[in-house]
This record gives sequence, C-alpha cells and structure tokens, in this order.
Amino acid sequence: MRRDGSRFPLFVQRIPADVRAKAIGNPLAIPLGDSFVFVTPSEDAQAIRFSIRTAEPSEVKKRQALAAAYLETVWEALRNDAPVHLTHRQATALAGELYRVWADSESRARSVAMVHTPGVGWAPDSESHEEQEAHWAAVTEMWERVAGDGEAKKLEKALGPIVDRLLLTKGIRRVDSESRALLLTAFWMALRDAFASRQRNAGGDYSLDPRPLAFPNGRPRQMHRRKSQSGVPPRIPSPG
Repeated sequence: MRRDGSRFPLFVQRIPADVRAKAIGNPLAIPLGDSFVFVTPSEDAQAIRFSIRTAEPSEVKKRQALAAAYLETVWEALRNDAPVHLTHRQATALAGELYRVWADSESRARSVAMVHTPGVGWAPDSESHEEQEAHWAAVTEMWERVAGDGEAKKLEKALGPIVDRLLLTKGIRRVDSESRALLLTAFWMALRDAFASRQRNAGGDYSLDPRPLAFPNGRPRQMHRRKSQSGVPPRIPSPG
C-alpha cells in the first residue's frame, strides 16, 4: 500500500481480534532497516501501519517480512499470558543484547562528524574529545545514582519500558517477579558498563572491550512458562 503524496509504501497489518484489547496502548519497537519504528496502538486502531521509508523493491520486501515476523511474535506473546520464569543466565544474556546495542553504536560514530554552517559550508564537528569524555562521565555518574540503594523495584521507572520491549521481541509478554528483578538489575549493569565504554572511547581508548565476554553468547533458548498450579518450577535449558 502506498499513501497519497509519498513515494514510500506503507506497512499495514491488521491487529488480530483476539489480542486487540491487550495490544491497545502497548508500545511496540518494530525493526525497520538498521533502526526501529515505534508504534503504540490507540483505542481506535484496527491495524498497525507505518511508512517503510524506502522505495527500493528488494529492501521493501525485506522490511515488510521482518516487521511481519516481529508482530507475529508479539501477537503470540499477548496470547500466552502466563508469566515466564528466567534463570540468572538468561536474564544476563538479554542484558547482553542491550549492552551491545549501546556499546557497539559508538563504533558507528568514530568517523569524523561533519556540521554545516550557512555561508561557511561543511566542517568537522568542533566538539573535542575532552568534551565528549566529560559528557559520558556525567552520564555514567548519573546512572550510578539511578540504582540508589540497589533495590530492583526502584529501577522500574527508568528501565521497565525497555525491558518490556525487549521481552516482546522474544515472544514474552511478562515474567514472574523474581525474573523481573533479575532483568532490571542486569539491564542497569549493562547500561552502566556501556556508558563507561563510551567514556573510554571518547578519551581515545579503543582497546578491545572485555565486557561482552561477561555475557552468555547468543540468544536465550526457549523460555518456559511457569505453570501456576504446579509447585515445582519447570526445567529451563541454559543458553548455549
């Protein structure tokens, strides 16, 4: 579908009737090329729709398929409402994905940034390494304060939405309270380390980052849902 006045086609997928009530107001981070498009279905929404942001046929097809696969995972997560139990290793693996997004994104900024000044033209960004380092030092210091006394529940406001979006990409709508505490703490630590990595980069240190070695490789395997009527937690395979 192509909207009037735009050369870019629209992605449109109807929200399944059986999950529509749960989808309303639920923020979605839908993969789109190298980034994401954020969509929050409203009360009146019958479908998910957004611009594909490209007119190249093969890329359009690829982006449509990726978005459709993501949404199918979300719909399945909304249907399976039972809370999921995660091991510490699985929570750490998920936090590792968050760390890599924040820490690795710095590598895309290592080329010289250019700014345009009217009447002057293009020139390298004047922000010095010292200024960048000071910025990330301040961010790291601020993030240390976010944790407060270390209680996971105090991290909910800052990290809850990020946790929810990443869980949906794994087909999980919610986790039990024990797993939630593990995730919040692991995500806070991952971002703390990612910000510290950026601070080192800004200071000119691009040596091999040892932190990725602390996270389990790959994605967590299937995460089983805890049966509410059973007193015995199900066996959960550890990541490879």
